[in-house]
Amino acid sequence: KPSLPVSVQLRNLVLHSLCCSSINTVMGRRHQTDAGKVVDRGEEEDQSEDSVVDCLDSHASVRTAHTLSKTSEEAEENSEVEKTNSDREFWYITKFKQPYSRGEEEALVKFFLRNGGYSLKGGNTVWKKMEEEWICPGRTWQSMRTRFDKNIEKNLKQFGVSEEQLRDVDRKLRGSRQEDMMEEVANERRGFRQNANYYTQKEDLRILNFIVENKRFEDVR
Repeated sequence: KPSLPVSVQLRNLVLHSLCCSSINTVMGRRHQTDAGKVVDRGEEEDQSEDSVVDCLDSHASVRTAHTLSKTSEEAEENSEVEKTNSDREFWYITKFKQPYSRGEEEALVKFFLRNGGYSLKGGNTVWKKMEEEWICPGRTWQSMRTRFDKNIEKNLKQFGVSEEQLRDVDRKLRGSRQEDMMEEVANERRGFRQNANYYTQKEDLRILNFIVENKRFEDVR
């Protein structure tokens, strides 16, 4: 193969050098760009981490505020309950052994006219309901029952009402609140306890069937 002229060889050498220089420049710029991207990526990661921290701090603040708010609400509720109990205790002390006013006696009669329950006055349920509803502030259910039985019932005419009218109210309200009170009175009379675990009718029948099938009559006398 014939050798190239010296001038051509020199030209090729210069061109090669220029190409290498250009490539290095481009690669250098690319490295700088990649490095910049790395830096940018790092900055993005730092910003992301800062955002996560801020988010967690925000959630923590919200939870803390919610807890404080809930604690404050509970404290207010407890304070209201304590205040109510304190107010009631004050009334009980104030009214202890004090004579009944005309307004208090009228309040008892009006309760029967509005809510019924006159036919159930022989039990305790209706009187406990009166005390719970604070019909006569400071009066216990025992006190109201005694007052009605001994002083008010025999003088119903003075309050513009008769025994028959009170019973009519009971008949009209029967099927709603009246039946609820009657059921409470019936449970009270048979010793029913609200939280007791009583036998069901099905369980009672199973017991009776067992006694009959096994002829265990002597054991249940």
